[in-house]
Amino acid sequence: MILGIIFTVIVVIVLLYVFKDELRPFWEWILYNKEERELLRSAGSSY
Repeated sequence: MILGIIFTVIVVIVLLYVFKDELRPFWEWILYNKEERELLRSAGSSY
């Protein structure tokens, strides 16, 4: 049971790491409000 939970967590972390560039707009949408996203775009942030 616990091994299954640990395995699932590891798989999720690996998938998030592999797809972090594709998910960046999704994370920005979750983590930042509209004004902060506009600031990021105008700053041309590269991360």
